[in-house]
Amino acid sequence: TAVRYLIEEEDVFAVWGDVGSGAVAALPVFEETGVPYLFPYALAPDMYEPTKPNVFTIVPASSLQEEANGNWIAENYPGHAEDDPKFGMLTLNSPDGADAVKGFKASAAGEWVVAEQQFERTTTSWKPQLEALKSAGVTDVMLHASDAWTAKMLAEAQEIGFDATFYASTGAVTLLIFDLAGDDVVEGTHAVSILAAANDTEVPGVQEFLDAFAEYEPGYQPGTFALHSWVGGLAIAEALNQIEGTPTREALMESLESIEDFSTDGITGNLTFTEEQ
Repeated sequence: TAVRYLIEEEDVFAVWGDVGSGAVAALPVFEETGVPYLFPYALAPDMYEPTKPNVFTIVPASSLQEEANGNWIAENYPGHAEDDPKFGMLTLNSPDGADAVKGFKASAAGEWVVAEQQFERTTTSWKPQLEALKSAGVTDVMLHASDAWTAKMLAEAQEIGFDATFYASTGAVTLLIFDLAGDDVVEGTHAVSILAAANDTEVPGVQEFLDAFAEYEPGYQPGTFALHSWVGGLAIAEALNQIEGTPTREALMESLESIEDFSTDGITGNLTFTEEQ
């Protein structure tokens, strides 16, 4: 409804943003109208499959992220495979949650999965799921959840004496998680991330981002989602600057698709957009 209002009533040139897999609900409107949908922070496979000519994103699908996560875990696991690690999975009951499970199971650590639990968006306590994983003898847990949910999960695991190692998804990688759970609770948790840390001043792109906030929003501490939006802005500006004459929606999409190996100065990997991907 909101997207239709922006397009039909406000006659917007494009729509930039949105966070969460709820962005999928808006896809039919974008497919119907052809209005560019730029850089939503959404991981659901519907955002990518099939490729949509007017939808642009820098967030890899959950399956790709968690397969990379699982491969890293297998290579860097502090013990050994012969130590019989037992992984549990605690994931949101959603398309991107199912995609995360699919990717992790396809990874080198996938053969260690012995138990799975799901939760709904309305869940307020994860102790039943955590107790079930604990009872299954799980030694390590892969979480697919937001920062707020992950913070509560980690705190509740500590409350029930569940001494497992936790691996989180990209949605948990924010500075807020330390405020919500406390440094001692979060310490030792690993997570896959598509962005540099929003306070990592050793990354040139992050320093430029922080300098801009210091100038235009003094006193505000920007986080992960602001940094993601900043990267989207870099790509949009690059595309608009390549257009000769008055920009059109078609010219913007064509220009975005011409971006190849675009550097974000260390915030992300270099960006390339094509008609196929």
